[in-house]
Amino acid sequence: LLGVIPKASEDRQARRVDLGHVVRQAPYSVVSESYRRCRTNLKLSGPAGASMTLLVTSGMSGDGKTSVASNLAATFVASDKKVLLIDANFRKPNLHTLFPQDQVGDSAEQFDFGLSSVLTHQCSSGEAVRSSGIEGLGIIDCGPAPANPAELLGSARMESLLAEQRKN
Repeated sequence: LLGVIPKASEDRQARRVDLGHVVRQAPYSVVSESYRRCRTNLKLSGPAGASMTLLVTSGMSGDGKTSVASNLAATFVASDKKVLLIDANFRKPNLHTLFPQDQVGDSAEQFDFGLSSVLTHQCSSGEAVRSSGIEGLGIIDCGPAPANPAELLGSARMESLLAEQRKN
């Protein structure tokens, strides 16, 4: 067990904030401290200084995968780590709502780029990575819904993408 995140309804400071950004919006809350404790436990669970790849998943829709991933990313960024948050939830992507894209100066075509575009060779990983607006935190949105999500996520191209980004 790496950590337990309490319900926001049980934390007075976290009740009125966006749960996807609770670490940044309510940094002194019990919920935020729980995310920081989880980050510390993750760091201590592997070799010192090694880069990590984490997968956040759950059994049901609406369990809070995006919020957990977003808040863990925020805790790592706060400790001066560079983080790339990838939305691989092809059924119900939500990362783009937590980190809206700035449309000034970008073509509408770029907004279609995402993980599925990289995995189907429609763009490079560099084209799919966008800024989150937070220093040190990059985002790859899920992109257009593919017909074969399981095959794409288990592909050699996905392994290659993760290895390439781990170097960055």
